[in-house]
Amino acid sequence: MMRGLSWLILTIVSPTFRIASWLKPADEGRRSIRIVKLNFLYLTIALLTVAGLIFVLADDAQMLRTHGFPLWWLWGWFLWSRCAEVLIAFYRDAMDQLISKTAGSDLTAAWRVRLALNSYVELIIDYALLYTLLPTKMWCLVPVRISQALWISASTITTSGNAGFAPASPLPQFLMGCEIVGGVILLVVCFALYAGGKADERRPEATEDRSD
Repeated sequence: MMRGLSWLILTIVSPTFRIASWLKPADEGRRSIRIVKLNFLYLTIALLTVAGLIFVLADDAQMLRTHGFPLWWLWGWFLWSRCAEVLIAFYRDAMDQLISKTAGSDLTAAWRVRLALNSYVELIIDYALLYTLLPTKMWCLVPVRISQALWISASTITTSGNAGFAPASPLPQFLMGCEIVGGVILLVVCFALYAGGKADERRPEATEDRSD
């Protein structure tokens, strides 16, 4: 029963994570290809979306908040789903490698670092769009431009502050906290994979030195 409940909660929190699980085949080789394609697809969608909104709306965040508001909750759910999916997926992958030394795909460390960095950029954009969609009353100082929301997101994920735009509601505070955690996990994964890859490269040389 607990397993079914956790499955339901995970599906509600991040339906894109569940969809990705269904789309990924059992074969490790094909699974790796699907992971790479989905990663680049979502990054491309995020880049085109934010660039298109800045161009079409002349970088006006207020227009994004006021026009077509009934549909924003659905879009916001998708954005949050992607943010949660990135956090869950990379956390699980890191734990699988630490505990069992295996992963759900045959992706190399180099590819995992690349995907993590792609997701890092996507998180900046997705959280920026979420901040833009939040009502103005949730901010002490409202980001009036989409580019300002991008700056808030980039400052938050790098833990360098929130660019002076202090949240006045628990929801943006929660989102900022999740963005920091997601960014830290991605950077830790990148560092661990990079360091591990360098260690693997040096190990044969060290063995040869000892044999001499």
